[in-house]
Amino acid sequence: MATHLSVGQHAALAAIGGGASIAAAAEAAAVNRVTIYRWIKFDPIFRAAYNAWQHTIRESAAARLVRLADEAVDTVTKAVQKGDQKLAYALLKDLGLLRRTQQTATDPDLIKRQIQVERDEQEMAVEQREEKSYLAR
Repeated sequence: MATHLSVGQHAALAAIGGGASIAAAAEAAAVNRVTIYRWIKFDPIFRAAYNAWQHTIRESAAARLVRLADEAVDTVTKAVQKGDQKLAYALLKDLGLLRRTQQTATDPDLIKRQIQVERDEQEMAVEQREEKSYLAR
């Protein structure tokens, strides 16, 4: 097994890294596009280099999107402040603020009693199923 990339593989990766399609990268490497797919699938050195390129692209895109997040929030804020009711409604809905939520307990002693009641109800349900099963015999 080769431990390095061929000239054609370097050319293909350079083209792909430059934004070329697989077909264009194959042309740049003077190979058939099926060859590139075969390299990706079966050549561990090429696949590792291809995967590294993909990881770099993802990390770069994620970093750019994070930097844009503040601008996106500012844009949404301005739109809501200007009275964009549809956007305001969608935002509240997506954040789950329009759903009716059941008030939940915050007192540990009350929660402990609730848990015990739930356990008792489950035990009673099991006993009732067992009794029905016994009577059905």
